[in-house]
Amino acid sequence: MEHHKHSEAIATLKTGFEQLQFQLRHSFLYLAITQICNNELTLDFLSPEDIRKVVYNVIKLGNLTFNSYPGSLPVVQIITKLLVRQQIDFISKSQYITNDPEEIGRLAITNLFAVPQQEQIPFYIYKLLKIPFFHENETIELAQMPRHWAINSINNTTMEWHHPEESGCDLRLMTSCRDTPPIRTISKDTCLNQITERLPLSRYISFDS
Repeated sequence: MEHHKHSEAIATLKTGFEQLQFQLRHSFLYLAITQICNNELTLDFLSPEDIRKVVYNVIKLGNLTFNSYPGSLPVVQIITKLLVRQQIDFISKSQYITNDPEEIGRLAITNLFAVPQQEQIPFYIYKLLKIPFFHENETIELAQMPRHWAINSINNTTMEWHHPEESGCDLRLMTSCRDTPPIRTISKDTCLNQITERLPLSRYISFDS
């Protein structure tokens, strides 16, 4: 009798654990789908085993190598940053064979990755802070200044970000952008050109002294 009670208790625990796993799995899936629909690309809908497979395939097919250093991002996070597009499609069960009579269909999530070039032009990225200062007896603030600015000192080309989040850019620990801004030479009629060339400042916003 006691053995029977133990068996029932174990069966109850097993059922509860399986239900909890099911709920957690669907909870993560729901959150991931919500993120994807909001254009917040993610791999959180995958199981740990599937994530390892995806990471391995992207590294292998893209012929990627990583230099590990203190404070570097986890490889999974780096691969996630290579996502440029995700698409969710519903596939009706009429298009495949299933043994589950209650199944109505499946979700297919397509992931597109952009693999960086092996030989890249090095850019140094700076976050620019506009601070009012005195110039010719006036308090001024520089105009037409981007929030982030990158320069390649070899060929003097630059990139600018005025609203990096709109381009899917993360310019914190590891720079990544889904939409890279145009690479161009510094415009001669901007404050940045006047600063880098040490020319007299002419384009600015004046404040009352």
